[in-house]
Amino acid sequence: MKIWAGLILGLAVSAFSGTAAAEFSGSVFGGYGLPPKDAGDDHLRLGYGARAGWAFPIIPIYFGAAATIHSGSKGDYALADRNYLGYYGLEGGADITLGSFGIRPYAMVGLSYVHSDQNPKDQSFLAPYYGLGVMPTWRFLDLPLADFFLGLDIRFIHILKPLRQLSSEKMLTGFPIYLNVGVRI
Repeated sequence: MKIWAGLILGLAVSAFSGTAAAEFSGSVFGGYGLPPKDAGDDHLRLGYGARAGWAFPIIPIYFGAAATIHSGSKGDYALADRNYLGYYGLEGGADITLGSFGIRPYAMVGLSYVHSDQNPKDQSFLAPYYGLGVMPTWRFLDLPLADFFLGLDIRFIHILKPLRQLSSEKMLTGFPIYLNVGVRI
């Protein structure tokens, strides 16, 4: 218990002290989600989103929130089935910087919204999800009050409720890759 109290106190001091203030970062991203080989229908494909959070410079810890939407798939004819996915949640990890370069390994948890026209019973449902990711970054513009960066966000996500289709169930997982453009203040 004393260790947790010390860690929380250390984070609070580093967040509000003048010399070691926490850095706010925000970014927008876009990319593509790769489904597993046996997925059949695809809920990922083109995706975009935004994230915001705080990094503490003394202890390289990052806390934030992110929202992501994937357009999914649609058949070639007018009344084709449509599948898509959105997920929203919290992120936590390390924010390690080495000069102009950095890396952020992180874990994420939250709530997902899944829609599938191929599912006659539960066409849309909410389900918890978890994910792991890593984002290498490069600071390309260093201004007095803000730093701008590019990042390549590579994730694994797993939805915790199976998608029930006519005669089967399957778990939704994916491997999205996004290009991030962001700012640190």
